[in-house]
Amino acid sequence: MDECVFSDIENTTQEVTSNMHNPIETSPVVRHSTREIKKPCRLQELLKHMSVVRLGAKKNPNNLSWKLYDEQLRLRKSLDPASSWAIVDPELWLLYMADSSGTQNLGVVSSGYNAFSANRNLNRSYEVKLFKAAFSLAYHGVLRIGELAVSNGKSAHIISISDVSWSSFGVLNIRVPSSKTDQLGKPAKIWITGSSLVKNVFIESRQRPDGTNLCLDRLNTEIWWQGKSGMVTSQLRRHIRIMLKYEDPLNLVIHVGANDLGNIKTKDLRENLIQAMTFISKDLPDTKIVWSQMLPRLKWRYSNDSKAMEICRYRVNNAVANYILESGGYYIRYPDISRTENMYKSDGVHLSVIGNNIFINTIQGGIEFFMLKTKCHVFPSTDK
Repeated sequence: MDECVFSDIENTTQEVTSNMHNPIETSPVVRHSTREIKKPCRLQELLKHMSVVRLGAKKNPNNLSWKLYDEQLRLRKSLDPASSWAIVDPELWLLYMADSSGTQNLGVVSSGYNAFSANRNLNRSYEVKLFKAAFSLAYHGVLRIGELAVSNGKSAHIISISDVSWSSFGVLNIRVPSSKTDQLGKPAKIWITGSSLVKNVFIESRQRPDGTNLCLDRLNTEIWWQGKSGMVTSQLRRHIRIMLKYEDPLNLVIHVGANDLGNIKTKDLRENLIQAMTFISKDLPDTKIVWSQMLPRLKWRYSNDSKAMEICRYRVNNAVANYILESGGYYIRYPDISRTENMYKSDGVHLSVIGNNIFINTIQGGIEFFMLKTKCHVFPSTDK
């Protein structure tokens, strides 16, 4: 640090001390400082610092808070000599100048440089631990910066102390106040529509602990089940247009087509389903369509040839699924539902309790999978 600068500040302090009862009078101090400064390049900075110190003396004429500010600023300057004297240190200003009494601040710096140095190291250690914890939490919790820090204290997205708790097993639980996918707080709407199978699954879901929403509330998601007994492909578009009178969905899960197998030629059914998907995409341009695979059956309404019906089902499923995937949609398969008696009721068409629960689990897993992994479009994944 320049000796001429330091000695000048010492002289300035003495001048200000002797003129505390008349802090507005500046000319003697300015004249004295100007004569003593050997390096004119620092003159403007020192004049600014003198002005700040005198302002502090004016604000607190009955104590020496301005002197404490000046001393602590010099200690900081000794650590960084290249810094400007003209810049007001906001931390020191709030600590000393903003306190009208000044008495509580005297003990803070009574030990001079050593006290400042120890306090500085303590703050640095605390800040290191603080930022380590913040970065670790943000990384593992996939948090935005706006969920950890806020400038005005009015953000609805920031995590507060009440959102953090420890479980009895020593697990840290953190509740995110707002949705990760919708910062406006509106839940994502998902429709599941189709034949009586969807209707029966909805009834079964009401008996489960996670309810009809399939425990997807944690993803800020609401499910609307709309199953209609005996629904065929020709009724699908009209059914969805009626639902559109109430809301627009984020995702639309469609489970239909099995009631048409055997009644319509495979080629025609395939074309009808693809045409229906095309019209629905135009009606819902912002909605992702999820094709729910047609399930096998023990008995078919329009044919007794189960083998031939399975071939038709396979071809139609593949054609519609490929079209949906090429259009950016999703595809849910049910590999765990097979043509066995324990999966179906006595009619060989509708699912049993076991079959319904497997269907629910798969639908739940598929929706969650698609919402969290947007690049994956098939569930269960076909990748080995």
